[in-house]
Amino acid sequence: MSLYAAHVVTYTPSVEIKASEWFSTTVAGKKCFVYDNEVAPFTYFDTDGGVVMEIYSKREVKWMEIKPKSLGLTYTYSGNNIRIKIDKPCQFSVEINNMPYKEPLLVFANSIEKSKPSKKDTNIVFFEEGKIYQAGKIALKSGKTIYIEGGAVVQGCINIYNAQNIKILGRGILDGVNNWEYNKNEWHHFLEFKDCKNVTLSGINLIRARTWEVVSLHSQNVLVDNIHIVSEYGSDDGIDIVHTQNMTIKNSFIRSKDDNIVVKCSGEYSRTESTKDIHVENCVLWNTTFGNSIEIGFELQADTIKNIRFTNCDVIHCESGAVFSIHNTDFAVVKDVVFENIRVEEAKQKLFDLSIFLSRYSKDNIFSDKETNERYWHGVWDNAILLSKDEQQKFSKNRGKIENIVFRNIYLNDTQLPFSVLEGFDEAHKVQKIIFENIIYNGRKLNSGSQGRFISKFADSFVFK
Repeated sequence: MSLYAAHVVTYTPSVEIKASEWFSTTVAGKKCFVYDNEVAPFTYFDTDGGVVMEIYSKREVKWMEIKPKSLGLTYTYSGNNIRIKIDKPCQFSVEINNMPYKEPLLVFANSIEKSKPSKKDTNIVFFEEGKIYQAGKIALKSGKTIYIEGGAVVQGCINIYNAQNIKILGRGILDGVNNWEYNKNEWHHFLEFKDCKNVTLSGINLIRARTWEVVSLHSQNVLVDNIHIVSEYGSDDGIDIVHTQNMTIKNSFIRSKDDNIVVKCSGEYSRTESTKDIHVENCVLWNTTFGNSIEIGFELQADTIKNIRFTNCDVIHCESGAVFSIHNTDFAVVKDVVFENIRVEEAKQKLFDLSIFLSRYSKDNIFSDKETNERYWHGVWDNAILLSKDEQQKFSKNRGKIENIVFRNIYLNDTQLPFSVLEGFDEAHKVQKIIFENIIYNGRKLNSGSQGRFISKFADSFVFK
């Protein structure tokens, strides 16, 4: 088999699904449907090797690039036509005429599924290609699987409680367009596992969520692999990891208005039940106007948050907030966290933000909503509360720490150099023992805080290597 003659699988949605007016595509000569979407049109297909993708753009292409650049994809363009050689399954954004936020085309090239479950299997909730399902709230019991076939669109939300050995698989779409209508009297996350064990989420596309999107709450042994999130609503965190142990997130594309991936500890659980042993790898992140790309916080209501690792990821756009943030606004000790081999292609405000303070989300926040809003700190941090010197002492006892954090092989390419913040709460609650190793800005290694535009207070023992 030649490199660009792989087997390709495309999917056909219902005729009621609107196609993009801006783009049309073929992959290896097969028509590949492009979905209209208010955030960004997108397309998906499966391949077992390299393929050539042809794109027709309604706009004449004067200039273009593909993000993440680390993929090294080769392409040509002329007039309204684009030709891309795709070497292997991957996910990327096609951005033309220096208009990345105006109708890019998002491309999700999946590996071919090894097998599909049987529609006759009573343990499978099967949603078929070419159909739209107004499913409402979907629940799942232990040992069951939801399968959303490529070309299927499921409108609703999935909430799974007290279950184990569950799977959500496929190539289709979970659509949150009517999520509020389904939940008039009760608020639900878009796709939530609560008090669960042994969970697999793989292959599907999530669009138009109105709430936190993928939420692992008080769960263990969770795998998220090759999912694609495309949304643009307030509070639409991509993946929330809450009071969870042993979770892996990999090979996924997350484009959200709020935090892309966020680690938390909140809710009515024991403070001894931490979030720990989290591994994120090979993901592409795009954060827009709220939140941060990679966040630990704000709610950290546990004794420790530890053993967290982000590796080999691409941040293609961080439009506000920070690329890397730890916002400790409760009493936890956040420690033993590694960010390694991360490539950043756009960061408009902050690069690193490691801070300890009182926020509107803090468990010990005693102020009313009105007073909280009046004390709102319109500055470096969202939702921070301004305190007097006496109040600073009063709230000190419930503050935590940030320590033993490593940033290694962080590359900023073709972007401005943002500022960074390291700020503890007081002498007893510091940001400390932070290592910055091989931080590269446009080919130049940063060797000090001053070179990196750092602001620090109550921060000790941070070193550059």
